[in-house]
Amino acid sequence: MRGNAVNDMSAHTITQTVPLENPIPDIDPALKLADHGYSNIEPLDGAASAQGQTAFSAMNPAGAEVNVVVDTRTGAVVSEQPAR
Repeated sequence: MRGNAVNDMSAHTITQTVPLENPIPDIDPALKLADHGYSNIEPLDGAASAQGQTAFSAMNPAGAEVNVVVDTRTGAVVSEQPAR
């Protein structure tokens, strides 16, 4: 069978996995609050933010003035407290 040999490389594939630096991008938390019905959204000055969270003053969908903490990756409301 000389000269008739076929080098079939289709059965051999190479897969390379490249880690992502930031697999979950941060979103605009104020925009997500607006999507949830909040209005008058303002960042809280001097509020200590945990990594991945940020705080705002806002009016909630019921019309109450609140301070709200939002997860910057998901847009989920972590906590809501009456504004002082």
